[in-house]
Amino acid sequence: MNAAQTVFIAVLHIVVGTVSFVLTLLLCLTFCLTRRIHKFVSYKLMFQLNISFLLHSAAHLLVGVNILTGDCYRMSQILGGIQNGAWVSILFFMLLLAFERLNVTVLKGRFNISGWKLVVASAFVWLISLAFLGIVISPLTHYFFEVATISWNYAEDCKSDFVNKIETVFSFVFIPSTFAIYVVIYAFLVKQRVSSVAPVTQCTTPEVKMLFVSTLTFIYLLVDLILYEINDQLEFNNLWYNAVVHFALMCLPLFCHSMLLAFNRTVRRDLLRRILRKNVTKVVFVKDRLKKTNTNKSTTSSASTTHS
Repeated sequence: MNAAQTVFIAVLHIVVGTVSFVLTLLLCLTFCLTRRIHKFVSYKLMFQLNISFLLHSAAHLLVGVNILTGDCYRMSQILGGIQNGAWVSILFFMLLLAFERLNVTVLKGRFNISGWKLVVASAFVWLISLAFLGIVISPLTHYFFEVATISWNYAEDCKSDFVNKIETVFSFVFIPSTFAIYVVIYAFLVKQRVSSVAPVTQCTTPEVKMLFVSTLTFIYLLVDLILYEINDQLEFNNLWYNAVVHFALMCLPLFCHSMLLAFNRTVRRDLLRRILRKNVTKVVFVKDRLKKTNTNKSTTSSASTTHS
C-alpha cells in the first residue's frame, strides 16, 4: 500500500469518526437535557447506548490520527481495546433495551428494573466492557488495526485466538437474541390490534415501524459480522472486501442514528430544538398520517420508541 492510499484511509477514518462523534454527542446532550430521560428506563438505556457509540466513534477517529502520526502499534492496541469494549457494551445495551420493551408491552411492566436494579444492570454491562478492554490492551493478547489489510486483527497466538472466539460467540448470541425479542413484541402487538374491536386509523402502526427498524439493524449487524468472520477464517484478505466490512463497522453509529431520527419523531424534534434553538412543532422525515386513537394507547405508545 502506497503513501497516498494510507493517507486516504487515515482521512476517511477521521471524517467518518468526526461526523459520527459529533452526531452522537448531540444525541447524548439531547437525552441529558430533556426530562424524558429521568422518567423512562428505555431512554436511560438509549443514553448509555449512545455513550457506547461515542467511544466507538472516538476510537475510529483516533485510528486515523494514529495512522497519520506514524501508526504506533501500542496506540493501535489501546484504540482496539476501546473499540472492542464499545462493541460489547453496544450489543449489551441493545439487548437490555429490547428486554425493557418486552417488559412494557408483553409483560405489562411485571418486572421493575428502574432505580437500583437499573444501576446494577448498567454497572454490570460497563464492567464486562472494561474487562474486554483490559484483556485486549494487556500483554496477553494482540488486537490492532492493520493498515495494509484495512481491518482489525487478532494475532495468531493461542491467547489472542481464544479471546477472538469468545467475542465471536458473544456477538452471534446477542444479535439474534435481540432481534427475536422484537419479533415477539411485534407478534403480540399485532395479535392485540387484530383482537381489538376498534378500526385501525394509522397508515403505519408503531409495531410495524419497530419491526422494520429492528430487522434492518439485525441484518446490518449480522451481515457485517458474518463477512468479518469469513475473512477471519479463510484469510484471503481481499483489500476491497476488507474495506467494505470495516467501513460498515465504522458507520454503525451513523446507521443506528439515522434509524432513530427517521422513525422516532420525539427524539428528532428534541434534537432539532437543541440545534435550531427554537420550538420545532412538526418535522416530517417519513410521511405518516397519524391520528389519535383510544385503543391500545398504553401498549402502542411504548412500541413507538424505536431503538437506535
